[in-house]
Amino acid sequence: MGKGAVKERAGTTISLLNMKGGVGKTTLAVHLAYALAWIRGQRVLLIDLDPQFNASQWLMEADEWDIHRKRKGTIADVLLEPDRALLTVRNRMTKSQPRLKKAIVNVGSVPGGGLLDFVPSELDLSRAIKAPAEIPYKLEKDLKEVRGDYDYVIIDCAPTDSILTDTAMMASDFVLVPMRPDRFSILGYAHIGEAMSNFRSKYPDPHAVKDLGVVFTMVMGNSQLEQECMQEVSQQASYVYCTQIGYSKSFSKAVKEHAPVFWTSHARSRVKATLIKLLEEMEARLLAIKAQGG
Repeated sequence: MGKGAVKERAGTTISLLNMKGGVGKTTLAVHLAYALAWIRGQRVLLIDLDPQFNASQWLMEADEWDIHRKRKGTIADVLLEPDRALLTVRNRMTKSQPRLKKAIVNVGSVPGGGLLDFVPSELDLSRAIKAPAEIPYKLEKDLKEVRGDYDYVIIDCAPTDSILTDTAMMASDFVLVPMRPDRFSILGYAHIGEAMSNFRSKYPDPHAVKDLGVVFTMVMGNSQLEQECMQEVSQQASYVYCTQIGYSKSFSKAVKEHAPVFWTSHARSRVKATLIKLLEEMEARLLAIKAQGG
């Protein structure tokens, strides 16, 4: 690398996907992003690809989010046609401007190089489901402009099998499945494999998106039914993480403080320790897939 050259980063892109809501998907996405940046010193971009925009509400104050939406745009501006109903300031955006780059918010930086950036969402993203033409290609296209700036890109997906699911997989190297150990989640798990197969049959797969495994979330740890569900999923899944995210009311309380739980007044040291273990296991899983030629 020549003097003054900027390091090109891997931009490993991981979509967190589950067709069922209420499984801790956004909680895991937000905490993985924070942990990669602050614990591992990585440069991370988190993208909220859910019209419910829960990650956006977690990371941004309401006024901050509204000002940014009007001035800089959201992921909806990347995926929807540029002539959608925009405010005056947003109408000044032209087709030549990189809409994804414009929509990025810096959440914070870490001494030594770590960084967390974020692309917020909004309810209007739901229009993508109704008018899907060309949308699956748009995120992947715009990510090319910024992927080299990041070690990881984390996508928090909508809990539906829709055009947004295809959009996420088009842009991703891996799919990670957060799953609550209950019967409803097991029924939904089969749909994830079907969604990946349907995606590959309909579209080109530029990254040969791979299954990164299942992470059990919201685990109570005192139920025979939980154990039975986890055992059943383990028989179906390509990989199940040994590290599990336990149920904690602290996660919902942390949303009000717009921070990861281990920074809040509800901080739990075991949460941070669990996340470190999960990161170590995820990194080992990524290396194993790479060693297998994936």
